[in-house]
Amino acid sequence: MDAPVESSAGSPPWTDAAEIPEPPDIPSCDACGKAFSGRLVCGHCHLTWYCSKACQKIAWKQQGHKTKCKTMKETCQDTALAVVTEMANTAAPPILRVQKLDGLDLEGPFRIALEQHNLHQVIYDMLLEDRQSVQKRFLQGNNINNSFQHASFVQWIMTTLFRGGRISPRAVQSSNTRYADACRVKAFVLFKEDALEVWWDASMKFVVQVVMDKKLFQRHKELHAGIHFMARDILASWSQILTCPKAAKAILYHNDGTKAVARATYLATSTKRTLQSLHTPRDPRAVLEAYLNQNLAMIDYWCHLWKIPVNVEQLAGFKDDVAQKMYQNMAKPLAQGTIRKGFALNNQETQSAMAQPVDW
Repeated sequence: MDAPVESSAGSPPWTDAAEIPEPPDIPSCDACGKAFSGRLVCGHCHLTWYCSKACQKIAWKQQGHKTKCKTMKETCQDTALAVVTEMANTAAPPILRVQKLDGLDLEGPFRIALEQHNLHQVIYDMLLEDRQSVQKRFLQGNNINNSFQHASFVQWIMTTLFRGGRISPRAVQSSNTRYADACRVKAFVLFKEDALEVWWDASMKFVVQVVMDKKLFQRHKELHAGIHFMARDILASWSQILTCPKAAKAILYHNDGTKAVARATYLATSTKRTLQSLHTPRDPRAVLEAYLNQNLAMIDYWCHLWKIPVNVEQLAGFKDDVAQKMYQNMAKPLAQGTIRKGFALNNQETQSAMAQPVDW
């Protein structure tokens, strides 16, 4: 695995996409939030999905769907239009464009937003804004009282629209969430050829250009603490996404898998540049470094499992032996344990994962 390998016959030598099993592309349950389970749809409104008859009964009687069902179509249409209109309003203060994204938690308004209001294009455009001008936005709003400017679109999108378990009680931030919605992630990644690159670049640039910005760090320590928290959310969300085989497959394989080497190489080298930008005072307790290493190890894990000939560890080019040992002894065991469990580890599971040998 020292260099990319291409097949002379044009067929990639790594695992064929068709041979990689994944759960079906069905929504989460609108009653309990269980992923890949919404096989039953309400026979009246056709805009709510359930994992079981039991959940359907709970939603009908206890969660109020009985009274909402008659007007569900109109409600979903109004919600979808309102949310997408706010997202697309570039004249509005940034924070106001994202504050109602939880209106698309349920599958009904989310589908209408996709089918009738071009939601994926709006998400793509917002991520492109972040990639191109997020540093300028925060520098212009470089005042602790000017909170209307202090919004990372990539953070809000990842911690609302792409967050798993949206139906369960939670805080907004993804750091308190244990898994991602792989179906939604997959659909967006496949939306455009460069959707992944725009999204990933926006994420890395927030770390490099905002969190590590010397002016922002020196002028307002309180503001910087909030910015660091946003970056933690972004990188934690990527960790949750890369835990899911369905999402990881879409990210690395896209449609046909022919660009798997190029994509894995891009992700690894981009992460390397971000790691190289870190400064300890601006990353307290090396939280962002730990997440970046774990995400890199997850990419490494999938490349090994699917035989994608990319030496991720070599591409990472760690700055010294200490950094490389931290990757090998911490990031890789945690990545292995998290992926094999299927979602974030608790403290006890983390300790156990660290004690397990890495077999890849």
